[in-house]
Amino acid sequence: MDPVKAEPKEFLHSQSCVKIPPYQRKYDWTLLLAHQLVRDIAEATTKPPEQPPHWIGVVIWNKPVAEQRCDQFSAKHTCREIIDGQQRLTTILLWAQAVVDYANQLGHELENFLPTYWLQQENAEQLQQILGGEDVSRSNSPLHQVYTYFRYLLWIGREAFLNPEELKRPHNSVKGATQEERWSRFVERKKGDDGVLERSSVLSFDELDALLNAVADRLEFLALEIEPGRDDDATVVFDALNGQRTSLAQFDHLRNFCFRQLPAKEAHRIYASSWEPCETAIQEQKSSKVTKPHEQFFYNYLISLGEASRVAFNQSRSFTAFRRFERSDRFPMNMRSWIEHDLTKAVRCWSFALDPVGKLQAGPRDITVGLESRRMLRRLRIATEGPVIPIAMFLLDRACQKPGNPKHITSTDLAKCLRVLEGALYKILM
Repeated sequence: MDPVKAEPKEFLHSQSCVKIPPYQRKYDWTLLLAHQLVRDIAEATTKPPEQPPHWIGVVIWNKPVAEQRCDQFSAKHTCREIIDGQQRLTTILLWAQAVVDYANQLGHELENFLPTYWLQQENAEQLQQILGGEDVSRSNSPLHQVYTYFRYLLWIGREAFLNPEELKRPHNSVKGATQEERWSRFVERKKGDDGVLERSSVLSFDELDALLNAVADRLEFLALEIEPGRDDDATVVFDALNGQRTSLAQFDHLRNFCFRQLPAKEAHRIYASSWEPCETAIQEQKSSKVTKPHEQFFYNYLISLGEASRVAFNQSRSFTAFRRFERSDRFPMNMRSWIEHDLTKAVRCWSFALDPVGKLQAGPRDITVGLESRRMLRRLRIATEGPVIPIAMFLLDRACQKPGNPKHITSTDLAKCLRVLEGALYKILM
């Protein structure tokens, strides 16, 4: 790792392009975290110049390959991909843009200083709506909500973003042709309530300029440059330097670990063709019982492989068990093949174990699971969310193997195994 201490404007301006890879998680900061960051920025405007800038944590990105080409440009240039820190960098971008837009609304000319900054497709489209001047105040997107909240703080005045706690804001049910009208009605209606501030004097050009300059010159972070293939370094920093940001889930660790091992062009293709459909299929299983589908799938998958018999782990330590598995001779193939074949099949088996409807797809083949087996899977799911699901995944995986493979079991064998499993479960429950 090559650490560099820098301020946002100085360091980011030295890059041709800063990019969030498509396989990184989407923007998901809460308003509370966003408020805390803005409060720190506002307080930094009052610090004497001789005092050190405000520390905002660690940003991890890859070592750039000079003169490489990314999808956004036809010309060769230097492009960095963010490994970790996109939540803070994106929040800083949204705050700076909110200051610029509010200043322009008041007739002041300010310009955002940040460089070319590419988000994942969904977030990129949402950011373009903001840059295009659309009213996004009724959107449920975290990125839109944070930007709207920043505009609300600026509209209230300086007391708002210096407030120690997040402010209450109007719900979408408040009527008004513009967001300012809705804000006015909300503040007037809730006057005197806790967490609702009355509007103070309109911010001057000098105050807005100071807020923008504080982002550029009064913040400081440590940029850690990761050499290709040094995934352990990134993982250690993820765990140790979590700061005030949203912690990475185990499935986030898995995604970062896997795609850091693939060449950039191949990584983007595999993400779009294999990984993203898997994430979507997992998310579709969310329910009152499956509240964290990606975490629960990952945990169940490792148990179905038998990794729990080799090393003790729980749902919050699944990634450590996977990394051990990936480095062992039990890992069946290279990372690209694992994502395209093993992971895809495991997701289908897990989804079918939770919702046994229709046929089970195994690559180009459809596996017919008999009505009796599907009914037993449904009863098992109703009875428990415990170890039965990984066992069902294991059996369904065996049913997906091609005939002739020593691991293959027939539909009749599958029904027999499920019958034994159901009987054993009911004995335990009774």
